[in-house]
Amino acid sequence: MGRPTDYTSELADAICDRLAADESLVSICRDDAMPSTTTVHRWRQERPEFRANYARAREEQGHTVADMLGDIRRMVLSGKIEPAVATAAASIAKWEAGRRAPRDFGDKLELAGDPDRPLVHKIERQIVRPANSDS
Repeated sequence: MGRPTDYTSELADAICDRLAADESLVSICRDDAMPSTTTVHRWRQERPEFRANYARAREEQGHTVADMLGDIRRMVLSGKIEPAVATAAASIAKWEAGRRAPRDFGDKLELAGDPDRPLVHKIERQIVRPANSDS
């Protein structure tokens, strides 16, 4: 029996659950019971409900990765991993969490100023008349 190519909600849910648990799509699709990555990408293009669930799973994956930062800290404090390795792993985890769940972990741009004088962008338009104009 070959890989599944027909869409089922059970198969789609299994893929999304594994993604949310921080398994890569490549790893999931290595499983003979799962469709190929090409099939999954086609489902994302053709099926709006799967596209929405897939996007939610990727966002949840960001939360899973962010949760791993605590594990990394505990491993450093217990001496299980070197601080330099932890720094690299934490940096990658923070980057990935920020990309997967940008509303919660992404870089934020905040403009601050005097609260009594809000930032206002004023555009003035001037009309320049030619020098030899009669008006």
